[in-house]
Amino acid sequence: MSRRLVFGVLAAGLSLALAGSAVAQTLPDRLQAEAGSVGRRIDGEVVPEGWTLSQSLSPAVFGVAVEPGRTKEVCFFSGENVLCRTLSSGQIHDLVISYEGVDYPTRIEAVQPPAVFDAAYQDEYRGRTTILIPEVYELVNIAIALTPSALANPGLAYRDTPYYGEVMSHFERFKDDPLIIALDAELKQDALKYFRLKMNGYAFEYDDSGHIVRSQIYDRTGFVIDAVNTLAPYHALLQAFSDRSGFRDFYIAHRPLYDEQIAYLRDEIDVAGATEWLQGNFPAVRPYDATKIIFSPLVGANQSLTTFDSNGFRELQPHVNFPYSRPGLEHLTPNDLALVRGTILFTEMNHGFIKATPELRSDIEKVFADRAFWTKAGSAGDLYSAPESLFNEYMNWALVSLYYHDKADAVDRDELVERVNPVMERRGFTQFTAFNCYLLDLYANRPEGATLADLYPQIVAWTVAYQAAPRPSQPVQ
Repeated sequence: MSRRLVFGVLAAGLSLALAGSAVAQTLPDRLQAEAGSVGRRIDGEVVPEGWTLSQSLSPAVFGVAVEPGRTKEVCFFSGENVLCRTLSSGQIHDLVISYEGVDYPTRIEAVQPPAVFDAAYQDEYRGRTTILIPEVYELVNIAIALTPSALANPGLAYRDTPYYGEVMSHFERFKDDPLIIALDAELKQDALKYFRLKMNGYAFEYDDSGHIVRSQIYDRTGFVIDAVNTLAPYHALLQAFSDRSGFRDFYIAHRPLYDEQIAYLRDEIDVAGATEWLQGNFPAVRPYDATKIIFSPLVGANQSLTTFDSNGFRELQPHVNFPYSRPGLEHLTPNDLALVRGTILFTEMNHGFIKATPELRSDIEKVFADRAFWTKAGSAGDLYSAPESLFNEYMNWALVSLYYHDKADAVDRDELVERVNPVMERRGFTQFTAFNCYLLDLYANRPEGATLADLYPQIVAWTVAYQAAPRPSQPVQ
């Protein structure tokens, strides 16, 4: 029996009293779908990725992390049809989703939380921003860089540095190692597996004996929707590659470089200011108690974010590249140069805050379901398959413009804002320039005291009207 395990967005657990509520017990065990993909919510939070119905999965299993002693309300929805269940630790709920006369058996299953933050961890990290190049994480990035997939795709490993040359000089003779072959097979099957393989490297560490062991804190550090650690099957291969290649000696020899890059992010990039700006504009988002920035000198153009919520403690964890300086920025003020170099980190932090209220999601789903209008097929827009996630990526980079508007020095402000539009157009977000111009004007002229979250109804209404407006190539209805 094939099973699909997908872990849902972490949210604060509901009280156990909800488990016996009359509403939860009287809901039907069958959902009538209006399309081949349905939506999901956990404790009221929408999971960005759609749930695609497939007859090859029986049942399709939606894994939701539930801490012992807690519960979560899990809902599947399609149009106005909603089916909810309250899930306790260790529980499963079976249901059926029907679409066009076909039944799709589905299971909601409680799985192990991705992280457990005990009192000692909370005391150590509360209120802190920690910046790390973790040792096993770097081992994984080096292994990925050696794969034929990465050699053919510069987005999987950044090459234009002396460090990359030193990595290849030391490790290239191990390119036929079983770990490299195994990781390359994963990447050839699906290049997007890169994110999870890399990110989950942080869920491993070296013990005092030099053995690679599972983290005492994190079961997995991939995306919040994941139910398993996709790197775990390669645990033994990681150890063998580390021993065979002399990785730990290489890592120690390059600690000065790692420390230098960590210091740049710590001292030059205003992480605290970005957090304050985001929290101020999205005041309904429960504040994060800690931020951990995880990166590697080898990471290329592929960034990601995961978040954790354990025992009431929330952690924001961007996985990013190092912002190497690029030519053409020398004329910027020091403040604005740091803004530009911190942009990618800012765009990942954004994802921990951007969200639409439930009453706006119906319009977002309808408008951004028209992918041909909003994004170019075969572009980066394909990574955002759900309508709300596509809308969120539009918002994500529009926030960069708004952040530049508020934070950049006047001498560079217009230039920095203008730089965002071609970036997004090249990524295939075909309506971004119009979207960005509207948001900039709306934000710059907002009522005193209004936050960006307050402007969401106007933003969504604009997307509805903009999409419906006749275009020169369209006949007027």
